[in-house]
Amino acid sequence: MSGSPHGLDRVAFVLTVALAVSFVALPASAQRPAPGDWREFRFDNRHTGYNRFETVLSPSNVAGLQEKWESEAYAFEFSSPVVSNGTVYIAADSPYGVSAIDAATGTVRWSHKTVDPATSSPTVAGKLVYVGTTHGIMALKVTTGKQLWYLHTPAVIAAATVAHGVVYASSNVLSAIDAATGALLWRAPGAYFGSSPAVAKDVLYVGSERGLSAIDPTTGSTIWYFETDDPVSSPAVLHGVVYFECNDGTIRALNASTGALIWSRPLTTDGNDNSYASPAVARGVVYAAMGDGRLWALNATTGEVRWSRQTYASLESSPAVANGVVYVGCPGITDAVCARRASTGALLWEFDTHWADGAFSSPAVTDGRLYYAGPEYVYAFGL
Repeated sequence: MSGSPHGLDRVAFVLTVALAVSFVALPASAQRPAPGDWREFRFDNRHTGYNRFETVLSPSNVAGLQEKWESEAYAFEFSSPVVSNGTVYIAADSPYGVSAIDAATGTVRWSHKTVDPATSSPTVAGKLVYVGTTHGIMALKVTTGKQLWYLHTPAVIAAATVAHGVVYASSNVLSAIDAATGALLWRAPGAYFGSSPAVAKDVLYVGSERGLSAIDPTTGSTIWYFETDDPVSSPAVLHGVVYFECNDGTIRALNASTGALIWSRPLTTDGNDNSYASPAVARGVVYAAMGDGRLWALNATTGEVRWSRQTYASLESSPAVANGVVYVGCPGITDAVCARRASTGALLWEFDTHWADGAFSSPAVTDGRLYYAGPEYVYAFGL
């Protein structure tokens, strides 16, 4: 839905290559993140799950993906990897806390052992990485893992979002925190904000146990509220529309300005989803992973079904989309990650991690690499 015209894609490719070449001679500390770095859960502040800068992996070659490395860092099964400036960041409940991994080699650059177990996916913004824990949220230096600040809040299990120098973290309350100092700016009470906040056009969108809210990021006041009967996923916002999944197996599209319902599509027959997945939106299509094991592609404007594919078991992983390919954790007897053609859902590639704890992590795709966290390790795949 947000895809650029082919001419702009070509320009983006040239710029990406130029940036990559310019980085070769620079030390890691001097490099700037590439436009296509997957620096937070669902790629960007809008949580689209779509990397429009990826040009290496495509439907024509993704079947050739091979494992490049398997990290020594223990991964928290609900944490998704993020990638910035040649480094992969992952959170773990025990014993490592947060780890930074060399994206090229899989070597662990540093690990920060937290006092409280880490409970969210990392978010990288500027020179800091932010991670939620069972008792709050912390900021670490991206180069060394040194902790700069720690703010105590109720458990933060959804990835934080950083915009305009402010960290937005959801727990039993929604907190706005100064990104540099950790000072609390405001706190908005509510019914368990369990989703990662999305930011678009200076408005926060966040789900709770019974609905989705649009919130003023400067004050924490509610702009509008859409009530549901079930918990809401992390939303995706694009072109003035908010997309989200509900635990009743329904995906909805709302007007981002007013909260008015545009369309609603039930995707399970029993009205029960029980999935933690969030939708991805790319080039006019919404991709939704459901608790009954089915992956769906819907017309973003109308909600009309384009295709659906049955996988092995409940899909807890949020889809990632890049250059005509959809990637998702797809559990069977053991944990696996797969790639499907975005236009048809046809299976193009699959890798079995041989772990039997389920596929909860969401993939990250950037610069010709696919990164995925299994229940024990972080994996990198390339051509």
